[in-house]
Amino acid sequence: MNRKSVFPTFLIFFFSLTVKTAQAGSDRIDSLLKVARNPISDTAGIKAYLALGSEFRKKEPLKCFNYSDTAFRQTMILLKKLISGAVNADNDQRKNYLCFATLSGLQSLYLRGLASSGAGKVEIAKRYFESVMTVSSELAGFSDIDLAGIGKKYFNYSCIQQGRMAAAGGNYDRALEFYMISLDFCTATGYKFGIADAHNNISSLYYSRGDFQKMVEHLFLSMKICEEIKDYKSLSSIYNNIGLFYDSQGNYRIALEYYLKGLALIDTIADRKGLANSYLNIGIIHRLLGNKDRPLEYYKMSEKIYTETDDPEGLSKVYVNYANYYSDQGDLTLSVRYLKKSILYRELLGQKRNIAHGFTNLAAILVMVYEKNDPVLFESVLGKLEGAPGEAAPILLDSAECYLDKAMAIQNAVGDMMGLTYSYNGLGNIMLKRHNYPMAYKYYRAAYELSASAGARKEMLDALKGLYEEKKSSKQYKEALEYFEEFKTRSDSLFNEENRKNITRTEMRFEYDQKLKEQKSAQEKKEIVSREEIKRQKVFRNSFILISLLVLIIAVVLFNRYRIKKKSNEQLTKQNTEIRNQKEIIEKQKEDIVDSIEYASYIQKAILPEPESFSQLFPESFLFYRPRDIVSGDFYWITDHKGSKYLVTADCTGHGVPGAFLSMLGTSLFREVIMERNILSPDKIFDSVRGEIINALRQRSATAESRDGMDAVMIRLTGNPAHVLEIAAANNSFYLVRNGVLTEIRGDRFPVGVFRETEDSFTLHTLKIEKGDMIYLATDGYEDQFGTDKGKKFKSARLKELLTSIASLPMDIQKGKLEKSFDEWKGSVEQTDDVTVIGIRV
Repeated sequence: MNRKSVFPTFLIFFFSLTVKTAQAGSDRIDSLLKVARNPISDTAGIKAYLALGSEFRKKEPLKCFNYSDTAFRQTMILLKKLISGAVNADNDQRKNYLCFATLSGLQSLYLRGLASSGAGKVEIAKRYFESVMTVSSELAGFSDIDLAGIGKKYFNYSCIQQGRMAAAGGNYDRALEFYMISLDFCTATGYKFGIADAHNNISSLYYSRGDFQKMVEHLFLSMKICEEIKDYKSLSSIYNNIGLFYDSQGNYRIALEYYLKGLALIDTIADRKGLANSYLNIGIIHRLLGNKDRPLEYYKMSEKIYTETDDPEGLSKVYVNYANYYSDQGDLTLSVRYLKKSILYRELLGQKRNIAHGFTNLAAILVMVYEKNDPVLFESVLGKLEGAPGEAAPILLDSAECYLDKAMAIQNAVGDMMGLTYSYNGLGNIMLKRHNYPMAYKYYRAAYELSASAGARKEMLDALKGLYEEKKSSKQYKEALEYFEEFKTRSDSLFNEENRKNITRTEMRFEYDQKLKEQKSAQEKKEIVSREEIKRQKVFRNSFILISLLVLIIAVVLFNRYRIKKKSNEQLTKQNTEIRNQKEIIEKQKEDIVDSIEYASYIQKAILPEPESFSQLFPESFLFYRPRDIVSGDFYWITDHKGSKYLVTADCTGHGVPGAFLSMLGTSLFREVIMERNILSPDKIFDSVRGEIINALRQRSATAESRDGMDAVMIRLTGNPAHVLEIAAANNSFYLVRNGVLTEIRGDRFPVGVFRETEDSFTLHTLKIEKGDMIYLATDGYEDQFGTDKGKKFKSARLKELLTSIASLPMDIQKGKLEKSFDEWKGSVEQTDDVTVIGIRV
């Protein structure tokens, strides 16, 4: 892999980022907001906004997106300072700034992917995660240890997230592809944390498919690595998953042993979500063993933590287990109520497999209600009964069958073999109640074969019991006896008294170990302090080594350049050869730069409004947009906010890359001022954006070195249908054509940015518009274009005549005539400036 220099990679990296578009908690957020708004340094503000994005990642995806986007914009400003030399820093400091910018940029992009996923925008989330993977894979090959570590970490994170999104949508094959990509990448780069993470996620996938053998293989591979690298948080989760495996096999003693091992680790790492999950699993074991009070005790502890941490996925699991518990206790009304709450949470989360599992449970409860033959119970489950009480019984079976049909449709679609065993057993029960013995046998037998192949002993027992009941009911007593004997043999091995005693001993041993751990806590705290001191010393040592290596590299580079120069002076006779070599190097560098800028062009186009969004907001419209260079200083932006439609066209200072930087900053600022600050009047919007540009680019005075800004026109259409038009303009004009007559509104003679001659506010123009009016917004690129006719400009007068002549034509024809007129005028002359012309018919 070629090792590219850090600086150009950062340019490409940041262009790509631009595209790929309780009281304690409250106190922390307030503190972060104070730091973000009044940072002591550039890096402190960026860190605060990233931390705010993480805080709102699950609760409010939109806030998470906005905070991480602000962090990114501030990172871009910091990077621009580094490029322009505005930051007074030596080589070591510049290197540290670049490392920080890389990490904060990746964090921002990754958070935006998580926020998009949390808001249900899966395709947008994919684009963000894919761009993180692209940049991270490049960074992972760097010789610099810090940058390579950042690349490995975020490649694994983004790959795993895409796999989880695919699994949540039921596409297990696609999910496995992403997990295997992560596993191969982390193995090739020696990233042990990522290898363990990939194995753990692969095991979860095989659990969903009912392939317990492969599940446990990957779990133990992950466990071995986590124990080696002392990743106790992941190890706790793995112990719980291993417990699930032994639970599914009916080996409750070993299952409880692993649950308790996970619980012991959680106490050391303060993982509240993991603690809630462990409580839930231990409660399930007690319920399966028939311990009446213990399950509810553990479920309530789990529910308390999930409620405090605002975890809807965890609450959905607690409600399922409440339903199972109350079903065991005979309170079927409460059981149905909790099941429906769980299904509602899972539908909101889009968890297809778990929704199907909820349907199978609900069907089983409805069959139990049917068996009770109690009109009062029927009414509490079905609601007010209109007919005779006896008429409700068949409805219960029909409803149960309907739920099972829904469950099987999902299970077949996502390949949930384990779930199908539940559904087959449930359908067997319904057919048995209807005395349809052939169909009952068919479903029980299917459940038996599936559970046997998966090694699911509990589900196999349910199928054997059903087969026994079916054969007995159909008076096939010999076969019934065979199934009963197999059921009894397997049941005894699963629920014998010795198994109960072993579990009790396991719990007692755990409690004893906990007391020992408390006695040793003081000593452990001392050891932790000692380890932290060693860690700080190690960080200092590594930093010193890294800085020394960087100085050595710079010295080697300078010496090498000196030697090349000396050699070139000594070999003047080979001048022609040297010139050719230098030419090839320059051409290669030019090719790399052009490739980077072309990639930036693709990215810049992606942040502009999509054609579908433009036509949806303005059905009758056209856009003529032609950058002079590969990337453009012109941009346009639209939005629909609080009943008004906004459109802005802007021409930023400069062409190419400088103009593109400003166009990206401008797009973000217009969105922030309108969408977040709710400033609605175009003149006030321009005033606010001008202030933000002056602050962002440190334009302290009218004589400041940085004179960057933009010439722009903004319109706001209000009313339904639109009948009022508000306009603000800076150094550009606005045109309206009505009944063949053109009206021009000239803009204020100062830009949206610092200007030495005035600090006046922008002027607001208001017009009443009529149906059929034609509105035009344009930057000065069209009228400033030089032509083959004696080198003259096209000029505004000619442009106004052209607009007046085409205003009554359809939109696509207007655009075609503008393009044709421009190309004929320009001829062989190079394009003078970026060109943007937008037309809208009211």
